[in-house]
Amino acid sequence: MMQSISAILDRSFTDGDGTVTYVDKTWYEVRLVRNNLLTLSDIWYPKDRWDQLNTTKKGEMNTFRQDLRDLTGTWESANDAWDNMPEVPSWSMLLPALPEVTQ
Repeated sequence: MMQSISAILDRSFTDGDGTVTYVDKTWYEVRLVRNNLLTLSDIWYPKDRWDQLNTTKKGEMNTFRQDLRDLTGTWESANDAWDNMPEVPSWSMLLPALPEVTQ
C-alpha cells in the first residue's frame, strides 16, 4: 500500500522515552515540496494523457494543483502549510517520484 503525503511529510518524531517532538518547517521547504509536486503532476497535462482521464480524475488533479498553489496564501505559518499539504490523488503515481524530504 502506498503511503499518504501526510505520512511522508510528518513533522513529528518520537524519541526512545516516548517524547514527541515537532520539527519546524520553513516557507522555503514548503515551496520546495509544493513546486516538486506541481512539476511531477505536469505529466498528466499533455493532451494525449489528459484525454485518457475521466472527469472525476481531471477534477481531482485540478483541485490538487490549485490547493498546492493556494498553500502560501491560505496558511499563516509554514508549519501549518506543511501539515495541510493536499493529498496526492491515489491514482496519479506521483508519490514514488517525490524526492525524499528530510527532517
